[in-house]
Amino acid sequence: MEDSEKLAVILMGVTGSGKSTFISLLSDQDVEVGHGLESHTTTPASYKLVDEGREIILVDTPGFDDTTRPDVEILTEMAQLLAALYNSKTRLAGIIYLHRITDPRFSGTAVKNLEILKKICGPSNFDSVAIVMNMWDTIDTNTATQRESELRDTFWAPMLNGGSTLHRHIATTDSALQILRSLVDKAQPRRVLSLQNELVVEGKTLDATAAGQYVQKEMLEAKKKHEEDIEFLKSSMADAIREKDDSLLRTLREERSAAEAKLNSAAAEHQHLGVAYDQFLAQ
Repeated sequence: MEDSEKLAVILMGVTGSGKSTFISLLSDQDVEVGHGLESHTTTPASYKLVDEGREIILVDTPGFDDTTRPDVEILTEMAQLLAALYNSKTRLAGIIYLHRITDPRFSGTAVKNLEILKKICGPSNFDSVAIVMNMWDTIDTNTATQRESELRDTFWAPMLNGGSTLHRHIATTDSALQILRSLVDKAQPRRVLSLQNELVVEGKTLDATAAGQYVQKEMLEAKKKHEEDIEFLKSSMADAIREKDDSLLRTLREERSAAEAKLNSAAAEHQHLGVAYDQFLAQ
């Protein structure tokens, strides 16, 4: 490895899965750690460490269930990060994906985060992902093992069959280092994820990528609902006018205004996705 070369490892997972805590075990830099349901990582943040003579950049990313911002905005920032990595001297070693083994079920937000991860990587890059069963030491071993087995045979199966590795993490630096080295030791000379290939090589805008279309589907469903709400409120307002019910009319106008604001917000989010690779570089 050249002296000027760095390796990057991206951490992903739902809010509260332990990404910041994992980084704090490895990095000398201060990492803000959240303990509730609100997201403390609002933008990708980088932390440096040197291990066995290798400079490694750990990138903490917000989950696609962030409490403060829409998924479109988070995906746009992920695309910006990957575009910058593609053009830099920093090699992408892989992705550490954390999941709380303490969770009794695999939630809808966990499914969403996993699907976006798969679309960002693409099947040919599943071997660049370390799936981490976090907080292993905080619950009964039999319970943890049973949950791990269920996840391995269902949700994780496609990625594990494609080369992803499965790890149990306890809250120690040695445990974190072992997982990190499992990616860094097998880092390829040039790792290009599916999202990078779609944006850079194929020249797609973000909305035309697999990850963009997945996020867009959920957003378009919300947009359709807002449009239906507005049409219903228009009809109700017409009835209130005929019946001269001024009190109801004021209420309906307020509700329509709120629905239109949500619709405009959804349209603005959609605009975020129509971004090309060269525009990311300019930002």
